[in-house]
Amino acid sequence: MDNNVKYYEGVRAQHFWELAYDGLRRRLKSPVGRWHWPLTYSIDMSGKAATTAVGTKRDDFQGPEVYSRGRPRMATIRNIADSKQLTTEIDLMGPRVEFLIPPNDGTLSVMRSVFPAGELVPLHSHADGEAFYMTAGQLQVFSENANAWIAVKSNQFVYIPGNEKHAWRNVSDEDATMLLITTAKMGSFFEEIGVTISGKGQPLAPSPERLQHFVETGIRFGYWLGSRDENASIGIIF
Repeated sequence: MDNNVKYYEGVRAQHFWELAYDGLRRRLKSPVGRWHWPLTYSIDMSGKAATTAVGTKRDDFQGPEVYSRGRPRMATIRNIADSKQLTTEIDLMGPRVEFLIPPNDGTLSVMRSVFPAGELVPLHSHADGEAFYMTAGQLQVFSENANAWIAVKSNQFVYIPGNEKHAWRNVSDEDATMLLITTAKMGSFFEEIGVTISGKGQPLAPSPERLQHFVETGIRFGYWLGSRDENASIGIIF
């Protein structure tokens, strides 16, 4: 299997938090309540976890506030597998995304993505790395380095490094859902090319104007879009 695209089975959550807490306790070496610290977790799926705490010492810490870029925020808990929950999604000419962390809230964008049956994302690349965790259904991903379509099923994790050409397709009869973690820049790109829909929306047929806007926006963001022939060479026919 290609080493540049990494696939992992789900990691036991309790084990991860045990590792993360131990790393945090060793790193700080002082009472947690006396620090104002945004946390950055570096996770290795082999079972190791490293934790970095950055911030300034505080003697007036009053409670479990969550800070983002210096602004106090409320912690958010969300059941992303609840299909009955009314959502506001962005249609990306087939696939849809719902922001769990919007691009204007830091350096990352986190999204819940719905990939309808029969839809595809043509061959493309960008400097932004992307991490996907499949929560339901199955998809196929094409990796330039693997030079093949690879099936991705529920509870599997896929990492696409920056500048690697790749494509997605759903050849099954059921919608697939996944958690997508990428850069704020990529999230802003989705906001610019997408159309907001409410409730259980259906894919919107792209107009020539919308397709032109997609291409122009991709070029402005510095993203590479495969040609008709390049897509045909991997089985995607327009």
